[in-house]
Amino acid sequence: MFRRLYRAAKQSYLGERAGWIPEKYWSQFVCLGSASDWHYLLSRVVPKSKKRVLVVGVHGGRDYFYFKSAGHEVVGQDLFPDDDFGEVIIGNIEDVQIPEKSFDVVVASAVIEHVADDFAALKNIRRILKDDGIFILCFPLYNDWEITHLHIYSDESMKRLAKSVGFSVRQSFGYPNLFFYPPLFNIPLHGINALIFALTHGTVYQYILPPLWRLEFFLSRKHTWLFRAFRYVLGKFHNGNLLTFVCGKDEVFSHLDHNKGRFQPHD
Repeated sequence: MFRRLYRAAKQSYLGERAGWIPEKYWSQFVCLGSASDWHYLLSRVVPKSKKRVLVVGVHGGRDYFYFKSAGHEVVGQDLFPDDDFGEVIIGNIEDVQIPEKSFDVVVASAVIEHVADDFAALKNIRRILKDDGIFILCFPLYNDWEITHLHIYSDESMKRLAKSVGFSVRQSFGYPNLFFYPPLFNIPLHGINALIFALTHGTVYQYILPPLWRLEFFLSRKHTWLFRAFRYVLGKFHNGNLLTFVCGKDEVFSHLDHNKGRFQPHD
């Protein structure tokens, strides 16, 4: 019974969007813990004027359906096709052939740590992005327990890597802060909505979620001390410990020349 009420509440909350978003992705619009709260972050950093969006690693669906529901023109890129999405460009992000400067926004969330050549991947993304475009890069910090991760990053090491291909970090967000253990928030949230829906055929997602999104967004950019304090604890939970960079195009910084200047012998 609860599952039926939960489904009906999600459908009611989504309204007409429920007709074209596959049901298996509905929960991403109502759950907390790198789901609907992540959608809120995207809404704060990507203006509606940036229409054409490329989602790298599209098959989780979260970013694709958020941008589509927000009125953007969305294209996915991944290693294999999926009927749930419209246009999907198939290939490896290190060398996939996409026209130069063809997207206003590129999003790569939990992708870069999986690719063999992260430098080549970022370099290709920079080529694809328009000169005034936005690149959103989300990656795990100090994560060596996931077997598919080929790289381990700190915030500073990723900044250096981004700088070396010609990106500058404009904004940085650390999370999860409030939602470090999502079931703690989602179970009572869905329970309350199921009860309200059973009594009134209406939901309270629209009243409960926005203030929680705003609080998480505030913590992610203002209180990084809290994020750092959770760093070692969060690795034990499903979400892990993530950092998001909002980047713009900049001059390429040559670390080779920099290293020559620091280490070349002088008379």
